[in-house]
Amino acid sequence: TYNWLGLFYMAHARYVEAAAMFSQVTSLAPDSFIGFYNLGGVRVLQGKHDEAIPLLEQSLKIRQMAIALSNLGTAHFQMRRYAESASDFERAVKLDGKNYELWGNLGDAYYWTPGRRKEAAGAYSEAISLGEENLRHNARDAQLRAYLGQYYAMYGERKQALDEIGAALRLQPSSPDVRFVSAIVYQQFGDSSRALDALEEAVSLGIAPETVRDTPNFGALSGNPRFLALIHGSHPSRPH
Repeated sequence: TYNWLGLFYMAHARYVEAAAMFSQVTSLAPDSFIGFYNLGGVRVLQGKHDEAIPLLEQSLKIRQMAIALSNLGTAHFQMRRYAESASDFERAVKLDGKNYELWGNLGDAYYWTPGRRKEAAGAYSEAISLGEENLRHNARDAQLRAYLGQYYAMYGERKQALDEIGAALRLQPSSPDVRFVSAIVYQQFGDSSRALDALEEAVSLGIAPETVRDTPNFGALSGNPRFLALIHGSHPSRPH
């Protein structure tokens, strides 16, 4: 029950409350690999990567799970340790090769790892193929459509990227994750103004400023006053 409540809070970007629930899981069941990878995942979303990594490593000691490796890969990615991130996601896709998110994350890790950008196309292509297959079963999955938009953008397919992110925003305009991913899509095509609009919406809905700060897609915005206001927390957040 604590785990399910934690997942609810996490989905609504209420990370402090989510962490409290997952901490209860690890306290009550110290052999719960699920509790550790969820608590580690929340710490990643909060930008607390140094806290996240030992939690995720503990989860992996208990049981090797793709989701724990994915969360660990994301922690390394946000810390700009891209080669380690790629290694984590390579291990993850070996455990769960039908998961489109894992392939998309592997694509991101390859894209930003020096000397490996050419390998990103293959991973994004696999993510798109698996995502499109899932979409045939549920065309109203806003998160899936948002991620497809991101993969198409990173793959260089502008029309498909904008079509998918537009569909995701129509389905769930108040989703923190969808707003955040839309910012990545817009920035990838050089539309910084629209990307900043989306980032301000995402942060107001609960996305941590640290996540914005640590996402390499937004590096070109590092000197923009609106971006600096976001990552330093001067943009008003939504009350919980």
